[in-house]
Amino acid sequence: MHRVRYDLRWRRDHVPVLVGVLLAGAAAMACQDVRRPVRLGRVLPVDPRRVESVDLRLDPNTESAASLRRLSGLGPVRAGAIVEYRQSASRPFTQPADLEQVPGIGPLTAQRVAPYLSLPRGAE
Repeated sequence: MHRVRYDLRWRRDHVPVLVGVLLAGAAAMACQDVRRPVRLGRVLPVDPRRVESVDLRLDPNTESAASLRRLSGLGPVRAGAIVEYRQSASRPFTQPADLEQVPGIGPLTAQRVAPYLSLPRGAE
């Protein structure tokens, strides 16, 4: 049987060049990621200007926490607090000021989300 002998000089002579090319490629990919990062599994913040340009009106009496999170100033904790409060409350929200009864929501937040609320009877 005939044995094949490989000439290893090519590998040894070109290792520094290959390492340089690999490092340059990795650096180029890292620069690309810095300019346009990929975010997996994270919810990106909503640009308030885009929300204002859309006729978005939500009813806090019926919407889910995920839907309420679309409103400017409401994150997952506050949206969940609204859902929990309305499930335990005896009467629905009828005006934006009613949201101030929810723990964690003050007058400023209620005022900020008021234009995007669709409330029954006496809504602003």
